[in-house]
Formats: sequence, structure tokens, C-alpha cells
Amino acid sequence: MTRLLDDRATSGFCSSSSTPPVMSTAPAHSGKESLKSVVAEYLLRFPEERAALRQLLEQLEAADAEPGNLLDRQNMAGHCTSSVLVLNQAMSRALLIHHKTYDIWIPAGGHHEKDCATLHESAWREVAEETGLRDLQVIPGLGMHLLDIDTHAIPARPSKGELSHWHHDFMFLGVAGHDFTPIAQETEVHAAAWRRLVDLEHDQVARNRRIFAKVIAALKLSAAAANAPELPEVLPVADVGRFVIDFARRHGVHATRTKLDEFAEAVSRLSGDEIRLDQVGQTLVALRERGLVTGAQMNRLMFNHLRERKGRPGH
Repeated sequence: MTRLLDDRATSGFCSSSSTPPVMSTAPAHSGKESLKSVVAEYLLRFPEERAALRQLLEQLEAADAEPGNLLDRQNMAGHCTSSVLVLNQAMSRALLIHHKTYDIWIPAGGHHEKDCATLHESAWREVAEETGLRDLQVIPGLGMHLLDIDTHAIPARPSKGELSHWHHDFMFLGVAGHDFTPIAQETEVHAAAWRRLVDLEHDQVARNRRIFAKVIAALKLSAAAANAPELPEVLPVADVGRFVIDFARRHGVHATRTKLDEFAEAVSRLSGDEIRLDQVGQTLVALRERGLVTGAQMNRLMFNHLRERKGRPGH
């Protein structure tokens, strides 16, 4: 598993001098355009959630939405927060914190920290600060997996000088790197504990029930990828189509027209043409849906394939 945080002190680990090692293909949630891309890809996986994210989508589309504005907790129209659902090594328990204000058990998380480059880095820090866990890793085959986005209303808190506003929480999925006993940071939360993952299926919190189903689906993807060969670090620039088809065949993936095709065809316009996806393009989309390639890998292979195809007679 890829380690996200090590045993350094948590203070300042999002700063430029001590950023934790993360996957280079992780989404960079650093501004409006990047957030729009991440949300668009998320909705292609979960199109039924579009209505629930209306407020977030409206803010992303607002003409006056400056890059980074949605990350600023002073934005009382609404701003982004982030969290991590952490599983134990056996994938049977979830690390949850008891929220003081709402009296519920939820994954650790909080507001975006300005010295963190991305939402997931800020979420990792919240996990460390609230539970003491610093050895956080990604689950094999999933990478920096965005599990859920939830938009919910926050009531006014006059004691903090805050008006009512919206939180747009981006929840990631991770695993503890070793057996770990949570130590609740009492200034932040009442308690931190491992709870049975299966109990989330019937939890009182609607979001916990929703993410249970998503976790089960994600773990199935991880299991499918566990025994299959991974992409090389250096992606091919020649015979790209044959490479993609062979890679897909080894994973038992076949090209079909899906909801991700429109997204992938938009990416293909980077080549300067309006191009309908061929078998290779559709296969790349199918690999992305299965979690066998990252968005960045899909984009690079698509670009290499289209560039190679344009150089052939008749294209």
C-alpha cells in the first residue's frame, strides 16, 4: 500500500517544506477549474446525486467565483471541507469520531487548511489531529479515491460570528497502515473509535448508510485489481492502441459505450479535433470506470493514441 503520512509531527505537514508524499495522479483541488473537473468526473460515476449537489454546482458556475474561493471558510455562501473514511487493515472496521455539536459518529475531517495544497492533504491532517493516526495509506487499486461528496446546510452560530451557510464535504477513502488505537483529541472531538463497517449499513446518519454501499463497491474494484498487472510508470507513445487492448484483456475488460464517454471525448478535443471514441478510447473509459487506470493515465493514453492516429494516412 502507498503511504500517505509518516510519523512526523502533524503540525505543518501540509506546508511546502514538509508536504506528505502522495500519489502524483491525485486530483489537485486547488481552484475552481480543478474542482469543476473533479466534480464533473464524480457525477459521471454518480449521476443520481446531481440534484443533491445543486448548491455546489451553482457556486462552481458562478461568474464571480474566484479560484480558491470555495476553499475559504469565510465564504458564507458555502465552502468546501474534506474528510477521510479510514478502514483497518482487515477492511472490517471504520475509524469514526464523535461530533460534539451534532452528537453523531462520522469520519474525521474538517475545514480546508490554507497551507494544504489539496483537499485530500487537508483531510489527512484532520485525521491525524482528531485521532492521532499518522500512518495513513491508499487502498491498492483505488489510488486517491474520492468516495463521496455531500452538500449540507450549516446553521448560524452567532458565538463564532458565522451566518448560516453550506458545507460541501469531499470524502476520501484510506486505510490505517498498522494496528492502531485511536486517541481522541479532546479539543476537537468527544471520542474516536473503531466501529464495525457493517454497522454503517443501518446507521442513523444517512450519509453513513450511503457511503457503506460505496465502500463495498470500491473494495470489489480493489480486489479485482489486486492480482492484475499495473500500468508501467512510463506510458507508451507507440502502438498505444494495442497496448490498451492487451492491458484491458488481461483485466477482463471490454469496451462498451458508457456515461464517461462524453467526458473522455471532451478530453480528446485537446488534440484539436472533434473525435468520436474508437474502440481504444471506449476501452480506456471502461478501464477508468473499473478503477484500473487513473483519470490522468486515461488522459495521457488517450492523447498518445490520438496523436499517433493523426499521424497515420487517412486520419
